[in-house]
Amino acid sequence: VWVCDGEQDCLDNSDEMAECSTRQCPQENFRCKNGRCIPRSWKCDGEFDCPGREDEDDCYQTHTCDESQYKCDSMKCIPARWKCDGENDCTNGSDEKGCPERNCSESEFRCDDGRCIAKKYHCDGQTNCADGSDEAKCEVNCENMFQCETSPQCILQDWVCDDDPDCSDKSDERNCSSTCGPDFTRCDNGTCVYNSWVCDGENDCSDGSDESKELCANYSCSTGRFRCKNDLCIMESHVCNGEDNCHDGSDEAPELCEKKRGCLQGQFQCKNGHCIGKSSVCDEYNDCVDNSDEENCPVGCRFGECSQICNVKKDGNHTCSCAPGYSLHSYSEKNQKSCFADGNLAYMVLANDNHLRKLSPYKHGNSASILTLTEEDSKTMRVQSVDVLYGEHPRAFWTNLHDNTLVSMPVPATHEQDTSRVRRETSPLSIVLRDLRKPLGVAVDWVTGLLYVVNAGESTIIAVTQDGSKKVTLISTDSQQT
Repeated sequence: VWVCDGEQDCLDNSDEMAECSTRQCPQENFRCKNGRCIPRSWKCDGEFDCPGREDEDDCYQTHTCDESQYKCDSMKCIPARWKCDGENDCTNGSDEKGCPERNCSESEFRCDDGRCIAKKYHCDGQTNCADGSDEAKCEVNCENMFQCETSPQCILQDWVCDDDPDCSDKSDERNCSSTCGPDFTRCDNGTCVYNSWVCDGENDCSDGSDESKELCANYSCSTGRFRCKNDLCIMESHVCNGEDNCHDGSDEAPELCEKKRGCLQGQFQCKNGHCIGKSSVCDEYNDCVDNSDEENCPVGCRFGECSQICNVKKDGNHTCSCAPGYSLHSYSEKNQKSCFADGNLAYMVLANDNHLRKLSPYKHGNSASILTLTEEDSKTMRVQSVDVLYGEHPRAFWTNLHDNTLVSMPVPATHEQDTSRVRRETSPLSIVLRDLRKPLGVAVDWVTGLLYVVNAGESTIIAVTQDGSKKVTLISTDSQQT
């Protein structure tokens, strides 16, 4: 279906050859005027598949919908209960034409055009009725907040005159003075920023005026801030934490940290005055730099010492091990090891129109990592939904819209099986269910092994075993197509 579709899919453009205009299609296909061959089931399905849209010509008289469906003027089929429900489901509005005016419930608000919306949307500051009647004549009490002029909307006082319109009518940015509030500083470009953002080493004004040398040299740091030698203001908690937050080293000066001795609750104080989290003490890594966090450490097993199993030796030392099915691997710069599950690398199963592909997430852009599970040129398949049952013998299940079936096949466990002939011989397709009506979705329950299928043509959801020998209809009323 990608050949002669008017789009270059092959890098050499060989799928759009000059012979497209004279190309012949098999009997089971419909031929577009430009030579593209599409399945006959795509003819008059409400979607334009031919570049010239001729697959949807003269369809209204010949195209039919199920008894439980309504046919739109565009030939699209929708559930009959969607007609006259106040929603444009046909996209062209034909399902809402000529509808009698219905009574709105007590939990709904009637728009002036007759449409019903949830009462909670009435006077919520957002237009939900097409004619805007849900926001007309609304009374709003904006206590301790700013009320917009023409819309029933309340915003925070701090949002007024901040050069960012928050009211739909932009009334919060009118008649603004040239000064900012008491908790703000005015930038050279006119915007207002919080006082605590001034001289903090970050450009909050966008023009850099809140970090200018002239301003910071005469600026007093606010409470809870430390003044660096370069006049920056940083948080007190960042002083003597082992990182150069001032960018001139003044917050990590030895004489300063010596005076500042004393760490917060839940922290350990190193001999050099630095503070680290207590969880980093005795973890066999020098977090203090002077190694004082690794002195006088107890031996043996401690909480968090091992990922799964801690084995204590007679001399008090210990080793870590994993439960069956797991192996130790390093996961951090401290060379700590954790238990990871054994098994093959992860992979993805992708539904690509009329075939399935198995892709490796570890080789981005490398076509060698793509393993095609089914024939790419299949004319009898249109994959709508796919799911995989994982385990020792993984298996893929998908719904086929061409013949209305539920299909399955084994999925190779690794990418070593990469020849089409081997796949076809060792991975045969199995028909799980036949005679479905528009199967749109499938989901696998990996706990019970059951399959769940959305059979949209009958508005039902079916549960079925993997071999199709047993099935039961779970839902058959009031279900909408998904």
